This record gives sequence, C-alpha cells and structure tokens, in this order.
Amino acid sequence: MYFVGIDLGKRRDYTGISINERKIIYDKEYRVGNRLPDIIEVKYYTKYLYRPPLGTSYQKIITFTKTLLNHPKIKNDYALVIDATGVGEAVAEMFVSAELNPVWIKITSGNKYNPTDEGYNVPKLEIISVLQVLLQNARYKVSKKLQLASHFLKELQNFKYKMSDSGIMTMEADKETIHDDLVLSVGIAMWYAETIAKPVNQNITNIEYNPYDFI
Repeated sequence: MYFVGIDLGKRRDYTGISINERKIIYDKEYRVGNRLPDIIEVKYYTKYLYRPPLGTSYQKIITFTKTLLNHPKIKNDYALVIDATGVGEAVAEMFVSAELNPVWIKITSGNKYNPTDEGYNVPKLEIISVLQVLLQNARYKVSKKLQLASHFLKELQNFKYKMSDSGIMTMEADKETIHDDLVLSVGIAMWYAETIAKPVNQNITNIEYNPYDFI
C-alpha cells in the first residue's frame, strides 16, 4: 500500500509531496485454521519526494496529485493524507471537491491526537516521534537516489524538542531558515499508516512509543 503525504504551504512557503510504500512480510510457516498469518515485519520506503515551485497554485497541485494517484502501481491501493494546518479548510475542501478523498491532518501542540469530522488533530511531537521510532527500529528508509533526499534528512535533523511557555513539550524547527515541508509530508503519512491504518494482525511489530523517549 502507498501513503501519499502532502504538506500544503502558503503562497510564500513550499509544498512538500511524498509517496511512501508500505511492505509487509508475513510468517509463512505459521497458520492456524483460517486465521491470517502473523506479520513479522512492516517497513516503509519513501519512493518519491517533490517540492513544487514557490507560487504554484493549489489547483495545479491538485491536478498534479491526480496524475500521481493515477499511476498504475498506486491508483488502487493508496491513502492520501494532507496537512491542512496553515492553508485552512477552504483549500482542503478543494481536494475533497476534486474527489481525491483526502484525510485531513491539522498539526497542534500537546501530545495526543484527536479525531475530527474530516480527519485528525495531531501534535507535531507525535508526528515526528513516529518517524523517529521507525528510523531507530530500521523500519524506514528514504532512497538516496531521490534528488531531495539530502534536504529531507537535513530537515529532520533540524527538529528539536522545546518546552512551551505553558509547560507543554513540543517539536519545532531549530533554524527557521530550514524548511520542514518534506519531513511533514512524510511524517503525516507515516503517522497515519502506523496509528490509524495499521495492517491487520500486526502483532510482532506493534511497538508502543513514547514521544518523550527521545528527549
């Protein structure tokens, strides 16, 4: 299955687009009756990273997204996850009107997600922590052949834990000059895949994580 993540930027911010494949390895030796075999490994691979030129209209991004989702390998087996935090509901609704059936993510503070009518409110801390857990457990890889792979890794390294004035632990970019669109496009896709769209019978790889483990 493919998880397509889009971090929508405002007019002066970059939009990040990623395509992430989930590969599942089942235990072929273990089966009881009609029960599904146990999953022994679940891994993710970022196969595509793209950053449209600044000033690209949202309508062009939607048209481009339609083309991506119509790829023979993707079109019948994908979930589209969009970050609607900065651009507002009007832009997110454009994806709905285009019949792309997106899952909306609105990035918040705090440390626990909450479902909404359109999708989920998710703390940035939780999104980045899921990605870090996958990396630490060797369950996630980004192809070095991708032109933007080095930019993605630089963005990820730039995230730091910070304490807000209200005493809430958050995850923010350390240097404002470094963008975060690529990391968030991958992060929201990985969060959705691991938290909401877990594969059936994921027993062995169901690793509970604590966002504070990395502090």
